[in-house]
Amino acid sequence: YKQSNLFKANSMRDFKTVSQTKSLLLRTGLLCIFSCMPAESFILAETLRYSQCKGNESCLYIAMGHRFEFCSCPSKEYACGKNSGVINQDVEYHFCKERILPTCNIGDVSTIVHGLKTYVECVCPDRYELIPRSTPDKPFVEYACESPIPCSVGESCARQTALALIKKCACADGFYCAMPSAEHGILDGYCELDQSHQQLHNALIHSNT
Repeated sequence: YKQSNLFKANSMRDFKTVSQTKSLLLRTGLLCIFSCMPAESFILAETLRYSQCKGNESCLYIAMGHRFEFCSCPSKEYACGKNSGVINQDVEYHFCKERILPTCNIGDVSTIVHGLKTYVECVCPDRYELIPRSTPDKPFVEYACESPIPCSVGESCARQTALALIKKCACADGFYCAMPSAEHGILDGYCELDQSHQQLHNALIHSNT
């Protein structure tokens, strides 16, 4: 418990480093529980004393070069990461045994997050997005493979809390979800014009003057 608090404290102090993963989290809906670590390091499930992996639970996932491991495989025969991983929305998931996942249809539940446990049911195609579904009576969050929900003018595209970056809607083409640089509190992101599109826009203005 103390170790997890330390990771979370480091995450808040090193907000600029963590912000590099925000664009990925916006697309996947993953929870960034601990601070992001160097690519060559990882969180040992045995160190944190987590239970054995069960069923379709992911023993390890890799996002933006950072490794997160939250359960232990039952034996050395089924070493976590030994088999090739599965790519789902830019995140590489590994399992104790090699799995061939089906492709999600629109509306299918792709991943389920229950505390530190992540279960993967199917692979969501890149043209779709993972949209969270949660209800007060369920202790877990389901991420469904859905068509992007477009943001309305002035609508917040995402919200950053102490433990999670929650996607709310998709920005229009040429825009991205920009998050403020403040380090504390609940933060809302809004759609801003992408820099490359801004440069093109400025060039068109100059060409017409």
